[in-house]
Amino acid sequence: MRHPLFSKRDRFAVFLTLGLCCLGLSGCVPGVARLPVRTVGMTGDKLEKQELDLSFLKVGTTNRSEVLDKLNVINTGYSDPRLFWGRWFVSKWGYWMIGAGTGDADRIWHANNLVVLFDEKGVVTDKKVVANNKELWKEITSHLQAAPKLDLTNPLSISLFPGGSETLTLHADSMEISGFTHQSNPFAKEKYLPAADVSPQKVIRISHGGNVPTAGPDAGLPHERPGQPTCHTLYFAERTLVGKKTYFCMEGSHLAAVLQYLYQSHPGGMRWE
Repeated sequence: MRHPLFSKRDRFAVFLTLGLCCLGLSGCVPGVARLPVRTVGMTGDKLEKQELDLSFLKVGTTNRSEVLDKLNVINTGYSDPRLFWGRWFVSKWGYWMIGAGTGDADRIWHANNLVVLFDEKGVVTDKKVVANNKELWKEITSHLQAAPKLDLTNPLSISLFPGGSETLTLHADSMEISGFTHQSNPFAKEKYLPAADVSPQKVIRISHGGNVPTAGPDAGLPHERPGQPTCHTLYFAERTLVGKKTYFCMEGSHLAAVLQYLYQSHPGGMRWE
């Protein structure tokens, strides 16, 4: 499957961001350069060509255990027995900034995704390589109806950011959002936010995109980072104690639970973008 790993539009966006980062730094010069192609998996380790050989995937024949075994290096951990989500990253370009006698360089990565569907017996029914993130989320959320219902006999607590104190606790009829500060939720006006108890019926939309908040010269660059959790935004019908929308980033295993929770708690009542 052919697709642009880094288009002219992407290069312009990165160059513009680098230029903005250089504002105020005497002698800072940004740039984007072509580099030897590198492919890595979810751990950031280099992948050999045979590790991405998908020819063994046969509809009606290949089973889920074989997929998990052979594609472990790209497994996102998305926990749905009816769907496998693999993700790897390819880089052909890098960026650099030189200023005040120092320099910084790094690669620009593009994410590729593999979505494999299974029947109730764990046999492959469909497979698709998706390079566009918008299409990825459309593909994943369109199959939520086939996923097992989330068991909420006991509340399920999930960290909203890697290593952070922000927590989403899923109850049968409400979501408790706690631990947020103005820094961790850029949409909030207050510096410290009280815990919010929000009905899933109040969630009207979810969007996908963005990067895990980081510091450093690449903090605002519009590109994916190998192995990083994906980021999303929940929009509420009315203002809550954490605002009208909230941003979060999480790994595949937790994301599966959140998406399934929203689907079974509010079927047909929200926009999936």
